[in-house]
Formats: sequence, structure tokens, C-alpha cells
Amino acid sequence: MSGQTLVAGAMSGFGKTAAVLTGALTAAEETGNRVIYTCRTKRQIHRVVEEVSRLQKKRPVKAAPILSKYDYCLLRRQRPVPQESFGWYCSFNVSNNLCSYFLNVSLVPDDLDRAVQHVLHTTPAHSELLKEAESIHVCPYEVARLAVAQAEMSVIPYHYVFDPSATAVFFDRGSIEKRKTILIVDEAHNLRDFMRGVNSSVLTLEQLRGAVREAGVLFMEEAALSLKHLERILSEIMVERAGWLLDKSDVLARLRANEGPLGCRAWPSS
Repeated sequence: MSGQTLVAGAMSGFGKTAAVLTGALTAAEETGNRVIYTCRTKRQIHRVVEEVSRLQKKRPVKAAPILSKYDYCLLRRQRPVPQESFGWYCSFNVSNNLCSYFLNVSLVPDDLDRAVQHVLHTTPAHSELLKEAESIHVCPYEVARLAVAQAEMSVIPYHYVFDPSATAVFFDRGSIEKRKTILIVDEAHNLRDFMRGVNSSVLTLEQLRGAVREAGVLFMEEAALSLKHLERILSEIMVERAGWLLDKSDVLARLRANEGPLGCRAWPSS
């Protein structure tokens, strides 16, 4: 359309996703770009994956979805881990060679490549990918990550595009050039709420207590002591206040005045 802007709308079930995918892939082929389709929720991603799988039956295209590491972890079936603490859990097991699924990635290159190619050419459902990866005893996330690196079209969560802490994982480490990418934002009206969530956080006392338990299980004694100290101070503050609104400077002053096992390093200055 020579630089013009097109806004199109239609009712649910009309076929908007299929039309957008087909048009974007055609444009990508003509310009030498790749397509990234980003969604807010896993449910939306699964819906797009179904459309992509149907599309692949009519035209060959390498496509791959990717979710978070938490969604792919087979190791946590043996020990359930809250999603909020999964980053620590995964890093600990990988860095200490305790995850056989990750260790096996470099030991079965042929099986791994077959799994990656299967993802690229058929875009299987998430459950199917987990079963295939488990059958060759490799990390499903690594299969998905390698597939995305080779894909002409990727279906990914908002986080990999709009969360500063995650964009490097997808673009830089995946060697994906932003300038050679056609980005499709599904349900873009949700971006405002998403960005608000990315830039804010909620910490409950129950989460702190869970973190203390997990730190103990992982033999992180100093971390467990500091978390216990933090939980005690916050409990005292909440009991003392009649209302729900706390003054940030007062809370931080109390934390810095009661340094805890790791000293004042544990508490921010502002």
C-alpha cells in the first residue's frame, strides 16, 4: 500500500489471525524479513499455533512458538516449584549439573536436531513437544529455543518483546535482528496493562515464607536468614499500621536500621 496505514476489524471467528499470518508471511518472503507474532497470554499463543499448523499444511514455512522456561521444565515434575522462584531453581540445577535434561542436550545432537526440525515443520502442540523432548531426555525449552532461532515465523509472549529483562534473551542471544523483523502485536490494546505490570511488583508474606523454605531446601543458609529477617520486619510494620497504605521511606528506613544477616546490602537506598 506504499506506506499507507490500514486499520481493519472483524468479529471474533472471522479469520483475522489467518489473514494476518498469510499477509505477513508473503511480505516477509518479498522483503527477506522474518515474522514475529507476539501475544499476551498462553491461551492466545496456543490459538495462533493452531492456525500456523493449519497454514503449514498448505504452504511450507518454518515456524516455532516459545513460552517461558517454567512452561517447559520436566525436572520440576519431581519437585513442584512456584513460578516466582523458578529462575533460581533452574539456574541452581543447571550451574551445578543437576539437570540431566539440560546436560543431555549436547550428548544427543542427532535426536535433538530431529526434534527441532519436527517443531519447525509441523508446529506441534505444547504437550506434544514435551512428550517428544522427554522421549529423548532433553530440555524442551532448548528444543524450542533452537527452533525459534531457525524459524521464519515465531509465536512468542509479550515479555520477549516488551520486557527489558527478557528482550535480550530472545533477540540478542537468538541472533534475531529487529530491523529485519515484521512484528505483529496481538490484542495490542492490552499493552498498557502489560507494561504497568512489568514495571510493578507484588510481594506477599506467604511468598516470603515460601522463599525461606526453598532457600533452606537448596542449602542457601544466608539467603534463608535474610529472608526470615525481612519477613519479620515487614510483619511487624503491618501489625503496627491500622491502614493499608505504608510510607515507602519509613519502610526502607526500618529495613536499613535492622540490617539483618547480610548487612545493609540487602536493603535499597531509595
